[in-house]
Amino acid sequence: GSRWLYAVNNTPESVMLFDLDLVVDDDRAEVHFDAVGGYLATPRGLEADEGSRTQASIGPAQLVLNGDLLYVSNFNANSISVYDLRLGAYGERVDDVEMLGENPHALALSPDGTLLAVAEYTGEVEDISVSSSLAIIDVDPDSPTYLQVLARMVNQ
Repeated sequence: GSRWLYAVNNTPESVMLFDLDLVVDDDRAEVHFDAVGGYLATPRGLEADEGSRTQASIGPAQLVLNGDLLYVSNFNANSISVYDLRLGAYGERVDDVEMLGENPHALALSPDGTLLAVAEYTGEVEDISVSSSLAIIDVDPDSPTYLQVLARMVNQ
């Protein structure tokens, strides 16, 4: 419903905003350097990684838009960032869900928009054993458990 296309970017680690008013919709593939309208900074993975060291070097992995809130999985930072798109020129990071488990990656929003499922690529790390996991986060701003992990399923 807006002119902006949001896309995750690894270098620099950010969510890039592309102005679709500057892109011609035709059958030709073109590079549009002038279409980048702005960006939202994401946490730097290697400095922010409070968990186990992994060999992967991935910044933001996926994003989900829920009304005026944008949720971004931060693979190396082991967190989900929450951006309010009504603030600032393009939006502002207003919160983070931290220490989810190793390498949160895929995101899915429940049909009613109140729960966010987060698939963790590595998940729980214990000694040399890893178990991928799925975390369910409350994303209902009116809920007393807003941005808390309500459930965790671990593949063991």
